[in-house]
Amino acid sequence: MTKYKKFKNFTVQRNYKYDTHDENGNLVSNLSETDWENKILDLFKSIEPSLKCGALIFHDKDIDTDNNKPKSLHVHMVLEFSNARTLNSICKVLNVSSSQNCSVVKILGSSYRYLTHISDSAINKGKHIYSPNEVYTYNCNYVDKCKYNNKDLSKLGDSYSYKTFRIDVINRKIKISKDDDNDYNEIFENYISDIMDDLSSDKINMKQTKEKILNYFSGNNKQFDFLRKYDGYKVWKHNYQMFYSEFLSGLNFRARNMQSGRNLKTFYLYGEGGSGKTQLAKGLAKTFSKDGETYHSAPAPSKNVTYDFAGMYNGEDVSVFDDVKPSAFDKDEFFHDFDPNTPSMVASRNNDVYWLARFAIFTTSKPIETFCDKLIPRNKYSSNSEGQDSYEQDLYQFYRRIHFILHVEKERNDLYPYRCKVTINVMNVNDYVKSLGRYYKYSVVYCDDVSDLETVMKTAKEIKNVLSSDKVDNFVKSYVDNNTD
Repeated sequence: MTKYKKFKNFTVQRNYKYDTHDENGNLVSNLSETDWENKILDLFKSIEPSLKCGALIFHDKDIDTDNNKPKSLHVHMVLEFSNARTLNSICKVLNVSSSQNCSVVKILGSSYRYLTHISDSAINKGKHIYSPNEVYTYNCNYVDKCKYNNKDLSKLGDSYSYKTFRIDVINRKIKISKDDDNDYNEIFENYISDIMDDLSSDKINMKQTKEKILNYFSGNNKQFDFLRKYDGYKVWKHNYQMFYSEFLSGLNFRARNMQSGRNLKTFYLYGEGGSGKTQLAKGLAKTFSKDGETYHSAPAPSKNVTYDFAGMYNGEDVSVFDDVKPSAFDKDEFFHDFDPNTPSMVASRNNDVYWLARFAIFTTSKPIETFCDKLIPRNKYSSNSEGQDSYEQDLYQFYRRIHFILHVEKERNDLYPYRCKVTINVMNVNDYVKSLGRYYKYSVVYCDDVSDLETVMKTAKEIKNVLSSDKVDNFVKSYVDNNTD
């Protein structure tokens, strides 16, 4: 049997989640990801005296290509021992619980390339490509170990960098005409590689990526005349899968950085039809977005179909839920998706994705109490004290997810036929005081013409200024202090 035979070269994998949870998914260790990484590094260093050479890398941006869900943190190792060892002994010394996570190396070059996902299999699956700088090595140079198509990459010298790795992949995805100017090749490759870097580090989203590609490879690009003949739509289409893989890695990266707190703020705009709440919601979305323009419009719910509001989400900072009904949500899903502190992995018909908007804006014709009564009907709870406590707890969980209520009312006259009044109510998210009610009337602003975009944007900016954190916190504190014994 293989486990009793001796070999010199092995690959090993360990997973943070599996190391800290039991087979039922229950937490069995409070070890942080950083502490786990340090523990793995110490273990690797402990076997270095017996190694000829070796390398390891921690993967924290991988996406499961079957369902597009982020994979948990894990480590890959390639080990070359000076003396032959059994597979069983390697599993034991490195605390590998399953023999499936330890295997004998057949092709060293391919195993080393897989560490940064530049092996053939990784490229074909569109996996995130890691930097060689992220690889920890012992007694070897990582690039020297990545023999690609029987060519020793070390001959390329120090210029063979992370960007060069990415360009290798791009050239395999896009067929570049041999007649094209060499300058074009370099400009094209560097530009696409930079786009992928920005996506994987969450600097841009898919919508912004498409706009960049179409603008760059268009007749309007005066910087490089020879780029005009290349179709931006083809460049976008041919690279789309790679772009999307990097985008999902970027969402995963952002979600990991949000573990200490998401700070989602949710607006609830309500008013009669024609009051201007939809236009105002769009103005607020642009005002609160990072670029002042881009936001996510959640699709309208369909009858008898699970509400897939994140299906078209592309990483925007703001999501608008126009004319949304409480029937679109299940109570527990609502609590999960709109938790203000925890990043949300949202169920979608296409693929579950992280919904990481910093602002959610609802518009509806009904007051907040009506929405709450439909989502959390009182008659679903028993009349005993236990049922009452459960009902009160669910009410609290609902209201702590709605930070601002904006009542939009028609306030029109002959001089301002499209004027509206916006009454802003704020939630005391720091101290839930039932005796005072859940929301406090905070301010009133007016929009003189909801049909004019410039006027709507001016009002939205005024609301943003009114709702600055310091002003709201000071108001709530003062209100509580003056209305409690």
